Amino acid sequence: MRNHLIKNEVEIEEAQSMKNGIVFYSMRNEGMRIVTTIDKSNCINTKIVTRKDLKEEFNIKQFMVYWVIEMIPITIIITFLIMDKYFSEEWKMRLCILYPAIMELWGFFVWRPAEESKRFHAAEHMVVNAYADLYRIPDIVEIRQYSRFHNQCGTNITTRRVIYILLFWIMLFTPITILGAIIVFLLGRKIIKWLFSKGYLNFLQRFTTSEPTDKELMVAIEGLRAFIEYEQQQTTVL
Repeated sequence: MRNHLIKNEVEIEEAQSMKNGIVFYSMRNEGMRIVTTIDKSNCINTKIVTRKDLKEEFNIKQFMVYWVIEMIPITIIITFLIMDKYFSEEWKMRLCILYPAIMELWGFFVWRPAEESKRFHAAEHMVVNAYADLYRIPDIVEIRQYSRFHNQCGTNITTRRVIYILLFWIMLFTPITILGAIIVFLLGRKIIKWLFSKGYLNFLQRFTTSEPTDKELMVAIEGLRAFIEYEQQQTTVL
């Protein structure tokens, strides 16, 4: 999730959830991460690490396994078995253009995070939303009043790509002049941007977040506290 909060002394540019905690990205010391996690004994720990030290949950090996096991076989099935047998040449072309959106959504639902990660993801959004509204660190009661969805969540990148592919697909196979297509695209772009700004297109976040417990919320609050303290220290040093 990316976000810019210029109302506060300390800005949150980017944060992300992990399977056992939350990471805040320092703006004032590029490359540094504030990582707050909780262990099996429910002890909350915070450490400052570099970008290289931070072990990302999603790595290149997982990505390759995902493509080899999931995406390539599905691509072969759709291309050589289903499309060749049941669709005309015109519809084959139409489906080929729509294919990236289909694969985007398929990959999204196949590669969903674990339930605990979804709760931390929601807690991350809630603490950032609360901070943006209150201009301070929320308590456990206050944070529960805020949405688990965030307009700048990385999940919305998938939503945006799929919508633009569908918009292009509709324009391509609708009788319309070039000028008309340009007008439709520009108007559609403005409408899509407005819908995202109002949170109307956050629906995929229902699959990547779930209602957090007090455990995830406390980690989010402590993570935000540690992040603000670190950023303020960097200001003092500078």
